[in-house]
Amino acid sequence: ALNCRLDSGALESVKDTANLQSTVVNNSISLYRYAASAATGFSSSVADMTKLVLALLDTNDATPLRHTTVADMREPKATILGIDAWGLGTILYAPTATGDYVYGHDGQNEPALNAAVRINPVSHDAIIVFASGNPSLATHVGFEWVFWQTGLPDFLGIGYVTDRGVQIFAYGAIVILAIIVLVGWKNRRSRSLSVG
Repeated sequence: ALNCRLDSGALESVKDTANLQSTVVNNSISLYRYAASAATGFSSSVADMTKLVLALLDTNDATPLRHTTVADMREPKATILGIDAWGLGTILYAPTATGDYVYGHDGQNEPALNAAVRINPVSHDAIIVFASGNPSLATHVGFEWVFWQTGLPDFLGIGYVTDRGVQIFAYGAIVILAIIVLVGWKNRRSRSLSVG
């Protein structure tokens, strides 16, 4: 990151620079240059994302997107380990009971920015989460929402569930080993006291 102070004219020209993210506090600016301008060049607000989600959920002809386009976005185009994972520009998080998919997209960047959008086309429910200070909070909230909507973990959350399961298994194994050692120590001690 590059930190500098700029006058208002220079500040506006820096804000318009492609492939540059900035944070402005008291006319001091922190600049972040990212390698993937297509992925990081998208800047949005909750209001913008709400308009997009409402357009994707719209069932009338006033939507700017054709219904066939939106349907194609939810059609599996790629898999990961045999799991349908990608539509056209969307992540297919989990199947619904009707054979459709809860879909959307996540974004993550440094310094600890995370966004998640999940859309359930069957129930016409959606969630939009923007978070800072934690690089995966929005994704975790989206994971929990998908599980609540479908009863299935989304494929991005499978790693989270696996990591959590391994952690619980490890703690359990430590407790069991501690109990075995304690019981063995007590048995050995009681035998040595009874012999002596």
